[in-house]
Amino acid sequence: MACVSWSADALTWYRDFRVYAKRMMPVAVICLTPVAGGSQVNATVVANRYRIVFDTTLVLPRVTAEVRALGGQLFMGGWGADMHKRGWGHYVRDLQIREMNGAPAPYSADTASAAWQLADSTSRSVRLSYVADLSFAASQWPYGNEQAGSLQGRDLFVVSKALFITSKSAGPRVIEFMIPPAWHVAAPWNRTPDGRNTYVAPDDNALLNNSLVVGRTAAVEVRAGSFLFLLANLGSTAADRPVVADALSRVVREYVRIFPRTPPTSYVLTMFNAAERDAEAFQSSAAFSEVERLTQVNRLQWAGTVAHELFHSWNGASLRPEPYADLQWFSEGFTDYYATRSLAKTGVIDEALFLRRMERTIALYLYFKSAPVFNGITLKTAGTRKGPHRLGVYEGGWVVAFCLDAKIREQSAGRRTLDDAMRMLYDEFAFKNQAYTETALRRALREVAGPASENFLDKYVVGDETIPVSECVADAGYQGFGTGYQAEYYVEPLRSSFYRNWLFDKSR
Repeated sequence: MACVSWSADALTWYRDFRVYAKRMMPVAVICLTPVAGGSQVNATVVANRYRIVFDTTLVLPRVTAEVRALGGQLFMGGWGADMHKRGWGHYVRDLQIREMNGAPAPYSADTASAAWQLADSTSRSVRLSYVADLSFAASQWPYGNEQAGSLQGRDLFVVSKALFITSKSAGPRVIEFMIPPAWHVAAPWNRTPDGRNTYVAPDDNALLNNSLVVGRTAAVEVRAGSFLFLLANLGSTAADRPVVADALSRVVREYVRIFPRTPPTSYVLTMFNAAERDAEAFQSSAAFSEVERLTQVNRLQWAGTVAHELFHSWNGASLRPEPYADLQWFSEGFTDYYATRSLAKTGVIDEALFLRRMERTIALYLYFKSAPVFNGITLKTAGTRKGPHRLGVYEGGWVVAFCLDAKIREQSAGRRTLDDAMRMLYDEFAFKNQAYTETALRRALREVAGPASENFLDKYVVGDETIPVSECVADAGYQGFGTGYQAEYYVEPLRSSFYRNWLFDKSR
């Protein structure tokens, strides 16, 4: 195994980081040889390291970096700014690339993408210096500012892919922020033990597919187990922080209860006002633009959206489907169900609001199954055109999750739940960083719900039959009735059940 030389001052940081890294993530190990004296030490491979200096303007941070360029290639995240030929590279200013000894490293820029090629294509570490022009955050972004950035007074929300030039080299990325005194950073990566604004992203996906906040506002911190939730209400949404923080702190704890083996994780959720209501989820962060005040009255809407995106930290990020389209009914539909159920379980919404959401969801699912425009579209195939067929993906998946959960609880007298299958899938795949398949999902459901779950999926997810929703509603202790082609469905409490008794336990 080859050794990599680093300066002696870098090794001081590595000695502290080594203990942290072994605790936080499974990693490869190489030998590091200090340039000037010292003994060899084993440490985590850190492929790329960044220092980002923000001043009070926020929109022109200076980035310096050490990046290991495989084959002399460098690039930025290739999605999200396709209105420009060079994507996010359009916003890079004054790029300088030097060898580690300080000599200039000649390079050429790709004219059609955010990529650069060193004249010497040898794989090696180089030093970068550039300015990330984030002034776009002060104006309207074509696809919605939650997808790029928003300057809110003296606070900046920005997607991480606008900041980093990276490479294909494997290993964690280290990010250090330099900010004015009394300012704050809310970042979606685990902080290093030194207490400074230094973080570690485990790989490029975590580095590029995320968002962060820098500025005067300190995020509200909610910790559940090893899961750290950071809530940043910016601009006029700051007045709504107490009601949002209360709701989300409850939901976070419920999610960690469902997945008790959740590893050390930081999650950043940002809210700000905009002309349209929208949301964007990233690997371990999410952003929401809101038009109205966030209150108790409209909590079913905003809390449901936020809880949905937050659950994707488990079902969608840690649990990744393969193939993607075929399992969107599970990735999105089950996520939506768990968001609604968790709001009810934690008391953010009461049973009346839960039933209103159930009525709307079932009505739209039945409309999807009866409207001629959706003829022949199954819940499984709906994922291939997620936008036009979202009623099959979201509402259909929600109904599948609800039916399975109610049936499992009823048949097991409350001893088993859908959570058991979710945990099995999470424990098997999330910790190995492997995608799950439909076969694996079926195996987990069969273990918990029995062989009948196979027939259920064959008929109502893979097949085109309509789920007998009234039977599911009855399993949960309700009675329901409605007409699919009219998109109407109504639910009333009927009896005590294991499902209702657990979900609306008055003693909690």
